[in-house]
Amino acid sequence: MSPDSIPTTAFPSPVQDPSPSPLRHSTHHVHKPAWMSDYVCNHHSTFSTTHLYFVAQLSVLQEPRSYSQAQERAEWELAMKDEIQALERNNTWSLTYLPDGK
Repeated sequence: MSPDSIPTTAFPSPVQDPSPSPLRHSTHHVHKPAWMSDYVCNHHSTFSTTHLYFVAQLSVLQEPRSYSQAQERAEWELAMKDEIQALERNNTWSLTYLPDGK
């Protein structure tokens, strides 16, 4: 086979774009949802010293997980008594016995 007999395919040369197209920016205006306007966010630097102390105490407080833990603190003892009195006053509880084996 001679080189003249081999078929050749002509490839088009790549076309160079002389200047790139400028970036197109959207003209759509984005609005935040209405529900995002329903609350106010404040930075902690605007809080009073008293309020900062109160917030700091919230992170330290722990609710008791059992009766024995609750009876160790006077404020929880008072809360339990208030709760029982409210139940009795509203007749919304009754004393029952545990089933056998419990």
